[in-house]
Amino acid sequence: MAVVPPIHFPLSQPIPPNEVLSRRGLVAWAGDRLLHGQDWVLTGPPRLGKSTIAGAVRDYARAQGAYVVTIDLTFLTGQEELAVRLVQRILECRTGPWHTDPAQWQAIEQALDDNGSTGRMQDLDLKKVLYPMPPMDMWEAGLSLAETVASRDNQRLIVLLDGCDSPRIWQHLGGIAAIRRWSALRETQSHTSYGFIGRRAEQLFPECTPDDGAASADRLSTSSIPWSAWEAYLADQFETAGWTLSPAALTQLGALTRGHPWAMMAILQQTVLVAQSEGRMFVNTDDVNHGQQRALQMSEGLYTLEWVDVRESRTAPHFLAALARGQRLPRTSSVRAAQRYLHLRGITDAAGHFVDPLFAEWLRDTL
Repeated sequence: MAVVPPIHFPLSQPIPPNEVLSRRGLVAWAGDRLLHGQDWVLTGPPRLGKSTIAGAVRDYARAQGAYVVTIDLTFLTGQEELAVRLVQRILECRTGPWHTDPAQWQAIEQALDDNGSTGRMQDLDLKKVLYPMPPMDMWEAGLSLAETVASRDNQRLIVLLDGCDSPRIWQHLGGIAAIRRWSALRETQSHTSYGFIGRRAEQLFPECTPDDGAASADRLSTSSIPWSAWEAYLADQFETAGWTLSPAALTQLGALTRGHPWAMMAILQQTVLVAQSEGRMFVNTDDVNHGQQRALQMSEGLYTLEWVDVRESRTAPHFLAALARGQRLPRTSSVRAAQRYLHLRGITDAAGHFVDPLFAEWLRDTL
């Protein structure tokens, strides 16, 4: 059997910034806002491309000469690790990449001794950062270091915080006290800008609303990618790899995904594997349907966790199950409460439809 050249659709990582579909205007606008000192909050349902947009904004700002620090809050163990990563990323803006053990604050001090406690580091008062202090003071000192580095080098320093998805994250990292201190610090900084990315970022940072000259932020939101952008992207991907996607298969992809990035990439990834396993470089509707079933199996753990999350509510599970089955429920107060709950969590849109159609299909198969 002839070897079939691969065609890749990334799923376990953000789509590469040079493939951000139909969102280049948003990327440039968001990047320019940060470069001019305006913070923003990027919100939207899960798996809709927020991290991809943030990655493109990072590259855009760096191309304009800014220092950019990116941190994912999702898997941080606490305030001390946040402080370690902040300082490490900020100093890398000056020194280039170097490695520390992020679990140990002392590693920062040792790394400075080994990698540049002289030269460009001499004009920084690092004692304020490295001196033993409570964890919250530690990361606040790290943010102050960002302003110091940026002002000394006459640069704009941008901090992008991804993973602002759950109040539990911020409870873990210091809670409302941390948010208030961060807000107060932002008001004093003239060379540092912040982007907060996550489906709950809007709720986590209510102080980002403009208020009598206080520190404010624009609120951005993601939406499903227009189908015309997907058509152009898929035509380019398949043609570049020497593959063929039948018109009927393209139509079926649209029907199954409604342009949702995660659903699209999950089904495409598995669809291509089906064709590849048979030595083909041609994708038809049967491949797409088979790919959907494989994507559902692959996403079992992800959707199970999402369903467990929904079941924390008393009324939302019943409403969501009925929605997945296509049933209509009377507009009672409990149904309206369930709709608000699901919309806030990014599971349904403003019209009450599933944001991720693959999750709806998983629920239909599971319940």
